[in-house]
Formats: sequence, structure tokens, C-alpha cells
Amino acid sequence: MRMVPVILSSLTAVTLYLFLNRYAGFRAAITASVLYLFSSISFFYAQEVRGYTLILFVSIISIWLFIKLMKKPSYLTSIFLGGTYYVLIMTHYLTFFILLAQGILFLLFFNKILFKYYLISVVAFILLFAHWLPRVFEIVSGGSKHWLQSPTLNNLIDFMLNISNGKLQLALLSVLFCVSIVTIILKKELLFPTKEIKAIAIYSIFISFVTVLLNFMISSTIPIFLDRYLLFTLIGFITIYSIFISRLPLNNFFYYSLLTIIGMYAFSQMSINGPTTKMDYRNGVNYVKYEKDSNSIVFIQTIDVGALFSYYYDKEIFKNYSNIESLLKEKMVFMGNDSTRAPAFNDSLFTKIIHVETFSDYADPNKTMLAWFYKKGYQVTKIKDDYVGIKITTYQKK
Repeated sequence: MRMVPVILSSLTAVTLYLFLNRYAGFRAAITASVLYLFSSISFFYAQEVRGYTLILFVSIISIWLFIKLMKKPSYLTSIFLGGTYYVLIMTHYLTFFILLAQGILFLLFFNKILFKYYLISVVAFILLFAHWLPRVFEIVSGGSKHWLQSPTLNNLIDFMLNISNGKLQLALLSVLFCVSIVTIILKKELLFPTKEIKAIAIYSIFISFVTVLLNFMISSTIPIFLDRYLLFTLIGFITIYSIFISRLPLNNFFYYSLLTIIGMYAFSQMSINGPTTKMDYRNGVNYVKYEKDSNSIVFIQTIDVGALFSYYYDKEIFKNYSNIESLLKEKMVFMGNDSTRAPAFNDSLFTKIIHVETFSDYADPNKTMLAWFYKKGYQVTKIKDDYVGIKITTYQKK
């Protein structure tokens, strides 16, 4: 399974090169390749068995299909474009920003032919997604608790540093980007030589700078600001930087020497471990299984790690993915973010609670679960916090 994101990340690099080489030229394509291949954050998520590398790959395919729809529309292109929308939204809801960016391009480059074929894409997406609408309405109408906290300015700065391989590379790319724009203006050249480059540039700016800022502002009310959720913006940042940096008035020798220096520095800053530390759930869950007996229950905090817990606790439960929570309850294993999801059980029959915490500081900053345990008459008897990413506390009935 771990080979899947590696393959998708490799395909992303190849597709990004081919896409930019087609519309922005070789310099832009090779610049984008260097920035992507030596990106710590893309390298890290290429090792994670998650859908984030799929988003990177499909997002490039999607904008390529949209540009093709603008230039040479066809029914097949429209249907495939609608298919990419479906894959993106089903992989992560924040990819809605990609659909929104292409919707803005549709309005900016509106014509009757584009309207016809873009409408087919939208209809194809709606038909594919329609059977999920009841579930969407159920989630929206039911409300939800968020384990993330509202981001601070420091979180925004940290994200920009992570996406850019650190302060120096961010500063260097920003300076080169600005110098290129100023040079283009002074030389009275067209900022966007072709309609396709204009569309790609506008799209890239929207899914990078604009998306990050919008997400940051929205997160003051609905916390959704997280590096991995916004990984798809990496393609936008790389693309817009590459398009303009490639237009610096340098001959090939000096340009590729500069690109080599950027690549060497980026490589030196690459971190194999990435922005997070892997959690030691294997040993943590084994400890829980050792501690649990017929008089104890387990409470997992938060809901997000329920599936991960079940994988190591009982693989048969994990295989029945859609029923993980109910199957765990049968084994007196509960999950929740805070005391609003406190387990219902006869506390006279269960004298011990094993509390498994991951991300609990974000989900339950007021420690409502701890207060609930004390209210029910349980007291801390043992704390096990030497497993990376997991804290396991045992409570005993007084």
C-alpha cells in the first residue's frame, strides 16, 4: 500500500513537468520539477498511506483538462473533467477551492462554446456525486465538533515556511518572483503572453495565496487550517513561482546555475521525517490490550484516530470499516472528542477506565473528559506516556 502514494507522487512530478512544458515552456517546467522534487512536505506525504498525493496528481490533470476545454473543447474532455471534480471532492472536501478556482476561470473566459462544455462537466460531477448528497445534508444539519483550534498568525507563518522549505527558500523565491514581474513591466512585455498562461497563472494564484488566506480566515469560525489539508496549494505555489521566475532575463548558463543552487539548497533542507512525528500506535494499543480486563472500558480521544486504533486492536473490526465505532462499542471501547460523547455504561460494573489520548489538547482544551471521569468517581492510578504520539491514562473507581 505504501507504494501507491510514492507512485502518485512520481506521476505528479512527471505530469507537472509535461503540463508546464506544454503551456509555459521548458524553463518553467524544469523549475517546477526542481521545486517539487526537493520539497520536504511533498516528500513526507509521498510516504503516507493517505489520499493527499492523489489530490496533487488529479489537481494537475483537472486544470490541464480545463485548459484543453478552453482551447479545443470536446464531450470526452468535459466528462473527464467532471470525473476529476468527483475524485477531488471525494478525497478531501477542501479541494472545493480547486473547483471554485476553475469556476472563476470559467467566468473570466466565458463564451458560448465554453459554457456548453463546462456545463457538461458540472452535470457529470453532479450525477456522480448525487448519491452522496443525503449524507452531506445529514452532516451539515447535524453539526459537528472540531478537534482543531482556530489558527494564529504563527500557524500561518509556519505553514508558509513548511510549504517553501524554510525561511531562506521562501525569501529567495519571493525576491526572484518580484524581480521577474518588475523586469517584465519595465521591458513593457506582456505579463501573460498567451491566454493559456493567463488562465494558469490566475488559477495558481487562487489555489495558493488566495486559498491559504481564505482558509485561514474561515478557520477563525470553523477550524480547518492544517498543513496536510492544504497540501494541494503546493502545486499552485510552485506553478506561479515557476512561470514568472522562468522569465528572468538571464541566459541559459546563469539561469540554470541559479536553478542548480536553489535545487542544492532545497535538497539540503529536505527532511525525511517531515513536519510531524509518527505515532507509536502499535505498542500503545498492545499496552491497552494488556491492561484491559472484564472490569474495564477504553475511551479513545479523539474520533479521528478510531480507525487507526482498531487496526492494531482487532483487524477484523478494521476490515468492517463502516461499522468500526459500533463494533468497538461491543468490546467496550468508545471514542469521542470531549464529554459530549462520553460513553454510556453502568459504572457499578466497570471499575477501570483506560483513557487513550491523541490530539486531545486540540479537541478538548478544557479537559471536559477529565472532569467527567472525576465526576463519575474515577481517579488516576497510572499514566503511560512513553509511546510517541499517545498518552494512556488508567483511572480506577474509588
